[in-house]
Amino acid sequence: TPEVDNIISRDFHAKQPYEKLLTDITEFALPDGKLYLSAMIDCFDGMVIGWTIGSRPNADLVKTMLDGVIAGLPDGCYPTYIQTEDAITDGLDGFNE
Repeated sequence: TPEVDNIISRDFHAKQPYEKLLTDITEFALPDGKLYLSAMIDCFDGMVIGWTIGSRPNADLVKTMLDGVIAGLPDGCYPTYIQTEDAITDGLDGFNE
């Protein structure tokens, strides 16, 4: 897949809520196996505005988190930027479908 420009360029400050949103997947190794956290953070105040946990780091995990974030946005709110690490979308079956 082609690379996307890094518009945020490590400037993690926002002047208003939902202006810049960041997302990533974190792996937790537990005694019974691995769990994955897909979360989204608002750069305005650093609050987690959506998250989901699953047993696989796949497109469904990310899509479920994004669906929850979108459903929770205030009416008329459209985020300006959403940025993720390239590793999240690389190799996730079905992410670009």
